[in-house]
Amino acid sequence: MNLEQYEIANAVQASLSDKKIYIGDKGECRFCGTISSRKFRTTAHTIPEALGNKWIISLDECDDCNAAFGRYDESLVKSIESVLTLGGTKGKRNKIRQSGRTGSNSQIRRINGADGKPQLSMMVGGHSFSDVIGIDSKTGILTLRAPLPVTPFIPRHAYKALVKIGLALLPFEELSKFRKLRNWLQDVNESEHFNFLEVGISFAYIGNAPPITAATVLRRKPNYNNVPYMMFTLSIGSVCFQIDLMPDTKDSHLPPLPMGTIKIHWRNVVKGNEEDEPLIIDYGLPTFLDWSGIIKKPQPLEAMELQFNPRTRVEKFKPVFRT
Repeated sequence: MNLEQYEIANAVQASLSDKKIYIGDKGECRFCGTISSRKFRTTAHTIPEALGNKWIISLDECDDCNAAFGRYDESLVKSIESVLTLGGTKGKRNKIRQSGRTGSNSQIRRINGADGKPQLSMMVGGHSFSDVIGIDSKTGILTLRAPLPVTPFIPRHAYKALVKIGLALLPFEELSKFRKLRNWLQDVNESEHFNFLEVGISFAYIGNAPPITAATVLRRKPNYNNVPYMMFTLSIGSVCFQIDLMPDTKDSHLPPLPMGTIKIHWRNVVKGNEEDEPLIIDYGLPTFLDWSGIIKKPQPLEAMELQFNPRTRVEKFKPVFRT
């Protein structure tokens, strides 16, 4: 996909030391339409706080919708729980989410070492030495393959969490084009059926996640009717999601597209002080999954490989998706 076919309809980005960003107008919920002043007392994080979002707040999400959407947020968080632990993402009460139950074969923990500095602890059990450690005879690169703890999540709920964030960022004049999607978001009985829900996931800096939260709504430009009307990307730390925000009618002329047709290679640029070089976070091309299922399943990543080059002393994490 050529991003020249799209324009930015709305975008928010925040990182450490940034002030809070408030989106929407208080007084009417953009999801259910309530106008009761008593229904806007809870702080509604546009992006789940458990994903590291400390800054972006929705003023037009009522308390009832905020409570209902919590079940979706929890599934989205669980879908990348191990990555949040590996990256040291600080969620609610500034705590880092731990992965793996006590007594399970695989666990990932953030602990304080003897010097008081945070350390990463990974425990792998139930596997032979050759399953976990390998050395490339030609390059000498050492690979440590760590099976990740199995964290069940509901794919359809995780997808709804992404939809909610995307709808929260929609320009007000676009909301009327997404009535079906808003109704589906609120419908716990799933009367509106989507048999296929495609999400793209890509990664950057897994071992030490950058403290960034960013979300962007992309709207196709006039004369480019061969691509979806509205795309949405969400970047939290070392993970980037992308979905197609489905309007009521704007995409009815498009034929069914094979999974992975619309690939967004996303980058974020974090600017510090004027004298500092900006930090460029490159997430690469996404892997695509179908998140239409309503039954719990293991999170998408099966293992994490730590590759270490003894010549260059460069190390990097490589995510391994379930087949």
